[in-house]
Amino acid sequence: MLEVLSSISKKLVWTKPITLMITLIFMIMLLSSIFNVGYFKDDTYLIPSLVGALWAGLLFNLVHVFPHLPQKPNKDIALLSRLKLRLIRFIFSFLALGFLVLTVVVVMLSFKLLGIWRADF
Repeated sequence: MLEVLSSISKKLVWTKPITLMITLIFMIMLLSSIFNVGYFKDDTYLIPSLVGALWAGLLFNLVHVFPHLPQKPNKDIALLSRLKLRLIRFIFSFLALGFLVLTVVVVMLSFKLLGIWRADF
């Protein structure tokens, strides 16, 4: 699971500036919809900007966290170094599990929220 997420994020590492810009755009849209500022004075774009911000945040986390996964420790490395690498990989496995759970939650929220938004507008 860790290697799959790491390989996906290494392939998408070139999108770091794009994901940052998309995340900022959706966050600005969301905040301007909440505070009734600028072009987004009504609640028309509140739900799509929330869904877009959630997806952009997940993509941002994928691209920024998982390329730095350390390799599995060899037998040639000292004991403390192997323990350190295993601890770091253990922390990354918790991050990966959280990422996958959040992805499932965002998929379900996207269907629910966009269904509500489509019914209202």
